[in-house]
Amino acid sequence: MAQTLNYTRIPAPRVSLVDPQTGIVSNEWFRFFNNLYAISYSGTTTTTAGTYGSATNVAQITINDFGVTTALSNVPIAIDATQIVSGNINTARIQGAYTGITGVGTLTLGTWNATPITTTYGGTGLTSYAAGDLSYYAAGTALSNLAIGSSTYLLTSSGTAPQWTNPTTVTVGKATNVAGGLANQIPYQTAVDTTSFIVAPTVSNTYLNWSGTAFQWTAAGGSMVYPAAGIANSTGSAWGTSYTTSGTGTVVALTDSPTFTTAITSTGALQLTGDATTNQNIATTQTTGTLSIGGTGATGTITLGQSTGVQILNIATGAATGTKTVNIGRLATAGTTSIFLGSVSGANNTISLGGGTSTGTISINNTTGTASTNITTGATLTGVTKTVNIGTAGASGSTTTITIGSAVSGATSTTTNNGLFKLQSYTVATLPTGTVGSKSFVTDALAPTFGAAVVGGGAVGIPVYHDGTSWKVG
Repeated sequence: MAQTLNYTRIPAPRVSLVDPQTGIVSNEWFRFFNNLYAISYSGTTTTTAGTYGSATNVAQITINDFGVTTALSNVPIAIDATQIVSGNINTARIQGAYTGITGVGTLTLGTWNATPITTTYGGTGLTSYAAGDLSYYAAGTALSNLAIGSSTYLLTSSGTAPQWTNPTTVTVGKATNVAGGLANQIPYQTAVDTTSFIVAPTVSNTYLNWSGTAFQWTAAGGSMVYPAAGIANSTGSAWGTSYTTSGTGTVVALTDSPTFTTAITSTGALQLTGDATTNQNIATTQTTGTLSIGGTGATGTITLGQSTGVQILNIATGAATGTKTVNIGRLATAGTTSIFLGSVSGANNTISLGGGTSTGTISINNTTGTASTNITTGATLTGVTKTVNIGTAGASGSTTTITIGSAVSGATSTTTNNGLFKLQSYTVATLPTGTVGSKSFVTDALAPTFGAAVVGGGAVGIPVYHDGTSWKVG
């Protein structure tokens, strides 16, 4: 509260009021009255007793021209951001607008409510997204969004921006996506960048071939059907190259032993018929003769009878004396030859080489050049199992020895197995008599030890070998 000064307690100067030398107020009394005026300033002061200044306030002091404090007050501390040159500030105390933050640090709290950060400063420049959007940069200071595409569409490039594309219109180089085809159709190129389709045939037993200008389905040749009117017998003169159903007569009988001076051709199968005891022979009487079955683009078939009885087809050299060679294969020096020994699907086939005590030899690629020989089962469909057996069909107790490799001394043989190699399984008691190097597999080994004689009576399946004396584990 304001206080009233007691001027009577202020001591006065101890000199004359008027200086006798100057005749005016002395300096002492001048200063006394001047200080008295400055102190009193109309006789009161507005300052109030108390504590000024704290951690959150600063004391504000007002002093008049005479050096007298005329006012005191507490003012809350408010520091402008431009006045902060060092130190750390509690994050809870930062508020207001700041345009000059240049320090480096990490913002760990708070929500960003400012304008979007542009791509210039590593941002996206975007303020919203839709589900499935893909962001990419095109130009400016903000990314662009590509909305999600239609189902099954592919993401491609237009050359300037990403885009969704219908897969039926996509091309990859010269390989055009096959569109417009139906089930069981085969596509093929009819021109550059042009794909056509071959429609599946409506009948069975057809094959795909080339007409010279396009692919086509062609019916496979069947058995020959004789014309109703028959074919005239040969009179010894040359026949023509083709025949029609006109004319009379019967088919030439084999017993007539006709001689043909020109080739006999047939679009189907050439059949030789007779009774149950008659031999049917196709032969050449020339020193060197060729019997050709089939032709360009044709299929040749030799059929042995049509009954269900026992029948034999002999491909032989004729007389027993002398050295004879039977070649089954291609006579030309180039090209590919496929030879099938066997029957159609569903039939059982047996091919026997040699007879009695004779020795049969099959030579494949019997030349001095480099060649490869494949013994295969032919085409195999998914789910179909085919087995190739190389062995004997002899009676129980017989012995078969199979040698794979060269029989010539000094020659080197290499056997490559591209699949599983399975050994015949035995019990120890039923192992056959072995020779040095024999390998087998037992299913009842008891506590087998490598190199030791195998003992039966157990339950361990393990390979074994013969060392010339006994079967050993290994």
